[in-house]
Amino acid sequence: MGQKNSNIDRRFAQMGALYRLASVGGSNGHEERVLNEALRVTREVLGCIKPAIFLVEDGRDEMRRVADIAGDERPDWELSLDLLAGAVRAGPQAFADRDRFSMDWYYPVLGGVLLGEAGLARIEERWSTFVVEDLGARCVADRPWVTTAETCELVLSLDLLGLGGRANRLLEWIQHLRADDGSYWTGATFPDGTRWPVEQTTWSAAAVILAYDALCGTSDTGGFFRTAAGGARPLSEPVADSF
Repeated sequence: MGQKNSNIDRRFAQMGALYRLASVGGSNGHEERVLNEALRVTREVLGCIKPAIFLVEDGRDEMRRVADIAGDERPDWELSLDLLAGAVRAGPQAFADRDRFSMDWYYPVLGGVLLGEAGLARIEERWSTFVVEDLGARCVADRPWVTTAETCELVLSLDLLGLGGRANRLLEWIQHLRADDGSYWTGATFPDGTRWPVEQTTWSAAAVILAYDALCGTSDTGGFFRTAAGGARPLSEPVADSF
């Protein structure tokens, strides 16, 4: 465990150093080389976009707590996370090819890295690829398969963008995957409606609860993702009908 933490710390320090180099670079060519190296390190260390998002948003507060407890200020960590967020915004060239997975489409919004007009553009770009009318969101672009968890995570992402109408409709659509006992099937193929895989998973039910809570505000944690992203619903509701 200690060795693993040491490796992570070293990688963050490396990315922080790259960030500082890019900030003080004397020429555009120098800055471009440093940025390219930063993107290479990001791809090598993190691979796909999902862990990057969680490191950017969750990691920032966690690292601050660790630094406070240790009595050791770590501005290099903050700089590294800023660089990581920049890599996410830079586009897919910073990560392994995950173009077929819907989660890699909406996670930059859900993680609070792309909000406002940038977040809306991200969602609009592949809406027709991943969203199936009246059924929900696909897990992958190349399979006729909608899933509960991906649909509900997309609901949370839309809520962050102020697209409540669209989010509510998605949550309604996914009710075809609700079982008689109130649990949720992981997913179903279409157009035949076959449940696949044949399982009712806890993470699917948890995703529904989170989505419902975010839209309805039924508990004190309903605004968790909006708070983590630094604000609630930056776009107005009418934009929901522009898709």
